[in-house]
Amino acid sequence: MATPTAAVAAVWIYCNNRWRGINNSDALKNSLKTFVKPILFSGFTYMLSAQFGASNLGQSIATSMYKATGKTVPEQIAKIYNNKKEL
Repeated sequence: MATPTAAVAAVWIYCNNRWRGINNSDALKNSLKTFVKPILFSGFTYMLSAQFGASNLGQSIATSMYKATGKTVPEQIAKIYNNKKEL
């Protein structure tokens, strides 16, 4: 999802910079920054969430969030959480 959005934004930034009279090399730099930021951000977010997803901390956060909203904890999360507690 990040790549198509980043591509559209990069083209938009490049065209906008050229229309405002910014030279070609600066317009390309600005559009490249615009292209890379969403991709790096989504990659970093995925990497970070993957670290916590299967950990005890991630499971306890998910369980407490479900309980705080008044919803029942899904069986899959509850099983994993309870099995880790027993160990």
